[in-house]
Amino acid sequence: MTLKSGRWWLFALAMWAIPGTMALLWSQYYTEIFLEPRPGADVAETVVHCLMAINLVAVGMFIYLSRANDFLFLLACVMVAIELPATFIIWDLASLSLSGFYF
Repeated sequence: MTLKSGRWWLFALAMWAIPGTMALLWSQYYTEIFLEPRPGADVAETVVHCLMAINLVAVGMFIYLSRANDFLFLLACVMVAIELPATFIIWDLASLSLSGFYF
């Protein structure tokens, strides 16, 4: 199974929905007082961790499904090289902020 060109672009755009959702949760539940998380922040923190795991699986699947077309595979590698660090930064800062610890 491989991705065709039209579906590849849709999958590539959808890959950015995961870090976007993580950033949205971070913006809604961040704490302003050190060591005092907001109500619901524990659930939001768990969801952020689950989204990170889903993102890692989605990245692997995206690279695997892009392997049939050399050009799309190269684009997938470039996109993942940009998306993964951005997602790790969002995940790290969101985890710290949602739990009440700051950087």
